[in-house]
Amino acid sequence: MRSHPFPGLHSPANLIHLCGSGTTGCHGWVHNHPKTAMEYGWIVSMGEDHPETVPVWDAHRGWLLLDNQGGYTLCDRDGNPR
Repeated sequence: MRSHPFPGLHSPANLIHLCGSGTTGCHGWVHNHPKTAMEYGWIVSMGEDHPETVPVWDAHRGWLLLDNQGGYTLCDRDGNPR
């Protein structure tokens, strides 16, 4: 999950604001559907120490790469900037 311990744990590129708790709302859905959530970048693999390289799906903007300044870059599914 994006919460696994590594030096950039609380960096902006590693944070996604979801409604609910770990069992309710969107947050609960992500925890209950980890495979699909990982495909959309809402969960990052334990081996991924650079979440800023993992594309995240946003329903309004499409695929994004989050940065450590709190912004994002539009990209394709593979993380190539648009």
